[in-house]
Amino acid sequence: MEFVRVQSPIGLLLDQVIRNPLDSVLETGAT
Repeated sequence: MEFVRVQSPIGLLLDQVIRNPLDSVLETGAT
């Protein structure tokens, strides 16, 4: 998963808000 490759506060914010929940959902759905 690499849709955000921006080294900026916005990129970090998107990383926190989008990728972390997505990873959690994918991990939960994969079990």
